Amino acid sequence: ERVTQEIGIPLEYEDLYSFIGFLPSRMHGAGSLTKYWAYGTKGLKVRGIESRQHSTCEWVKNLQDSALQIMVDCVDNGIDVTGKHVQSTICSLLHEELLRLDEHQIPPKELVITRRVTKTLEQFTVSTTTHSALLRANALGHDILPGRKARFVVVKCDSKDPADRVILLEEIDNSPNLRIDIAYYRELAVRAAWAILAPYGWTDSEIAAGNKATTLFDFQ
Repeated sequence: ERVTQEIGIPLEYEDLYSFIGFLPSRMHGAGSLTKYWAYGTKGLKVRGIESRQHSTCEWVKNLQDSALQIMVDCVDNGIDVTGKHVQSTICSLLHEELLRLDEHQIPPKELVITRRVTKTLEQFTVSTTTHSALLRANALGHDILPGRKARFVVVKCDSKDPADRVILLEEIDNSPNLRIDIAYYRELAVRAAWAILAPYGWTDSEIAAGNKATTLFDFQ
């Protein structure tokens, strides 16, 4: 109430948080008020990151949820969540999953991406994975109309036909030899890990390398 009176903006008590992290903007570096994760007396609260986006594949969602759970477990066990060992544990989790990806141990259905279609096939002016999914559906004899969802896995192909860029969900069971686009999913996983580690000061390149450069702040 005192702060509300001083700044003239109504504030309401929401929760008492043990930790909260705001993602820095990739454009200007300042924290974003619409993308954050926090843990308090009412449990975990997450906004704006991959695990809360309907398009995210199950594998990436589980990875991000597991990273958050590592921090929750630390708080519940009285461990300092700001410690570098916690960050290293999260980064190690990522690289364990990337190894599974490289070794083709991730079931294709856990890599299915869901996108809501907003345009007809004819309205696309650039080639995207959603466009590829619509082309593939059309080639298979059915259309995915605006308002509906396209579900697909991004694959590596030698063809220049954009329809070969993806495999639709309904094709997976009959495609035992599909080649997952490892680089595409690796980038998704690193970005999901960045959403957890960026508030600690990690960069994409440090996350991908699995090691954060030590700074003077680490000794405070």
